[in-house]
Amino acid sequence: MVSKLNPDDFRSCRLILDPDDFALGDDGPDPPPSDLIPRKVWEGIMTLPGDVAIRTTNHQGARAAMLYRLHVAWMGAIPAEGVVAEAMLEAGDDFEAALFNLLHGFYKQAISSLRSAIELMMLGCTSEIAMNTETWTAWENGEEIKIKEVFDKVQRVPVIRAFEDEVRRITGTSLFAGDNGSGRNAWARSLYRRLSSYSHTRGITTNSYFWQSNGPVYSTEGLRVSYQSLLETYAFLLLIGRIACPGLRMPNGARVIYERDSLGQFLELSFRVLCEHCVSRLFDGNNGQSKVKPG
Repeated sequence: MVSKLNPDDFRSCRLILDPDDFALGDDGPDPPPSDLIPRKVWEGIMTLPGDVAIRTTNHQGARAAMLYRLHVAWMGAIPAEGVVAEAMLEAGDDFEAALFNLLHGFYKQAISSLRSAIELMMLGCTSEIAMNTETWTAWENGEEIKIKEVFDKVQRVPVIRAFEDEVRRITGTSLFAGDNGSGRNAWARSLYRRLSSYSHTRGITTNSYFWQSNGPVYSTEGLRVSYQSLLETYAFLLLIGRIACPGLRMPNGARVIYERDSLGQFLELSFRVLCEHCVSRLFDGNNGQSKVKPG
């Protein structure tokens, strides 16, 4: 049994763009449907995820709005040109897809989109930092690039090694080298490893675990994990974007996720200390110690 939303609820109506909203094509009216999907099929596809989207925005509207504002801020911060600009543009699509899937209850797919964003930004930013865009061009041309090799490569770049040594002395860990220089427990690899577990689909990283049913079904745990994963990925990628592109400014509306109370919602303590220091160092020009104290 299904029910229609109250007509006064703005979510009860679907919207379509007018022809003149598109950059390409003429401004003439759209033709009538030529191969309309059967109503039963449409409802079979849309009813369950639509239900989740309504329930999510009924009770998690502030969080959904936060993620939307972050996506808009990200897109507005993209540099005019260059490899970092290309990587940020593509990663922006992943953030948008993550938000859309999160709202509709496809939590595993939301988190998997974030893994793609990590790969794109790591590859693009490493190419920029190393002043060698050949790897990025090869990637664009279809060549397979192992992300582990990208992590290893960025650690060897002299400017990154110097930055990481300084950060590790102050915070006890670092973005790429970790607490002892090996990189195994660095924030970058830790985050990528956790996101990857959802792409591999096993155990507690499946949709069925979140739904406890067939689905999609609204899950507070699924929403929590995907929401926190999106915030953490965004926070990390903005930092490496700044390292690769010093002219990148803190987007309007993004600063809030780096506040101490916000960091406490999605980062473990060691990475909170690291993140706050990196924001202060990269965006505020402060070489002093983080205000957050380890342990």
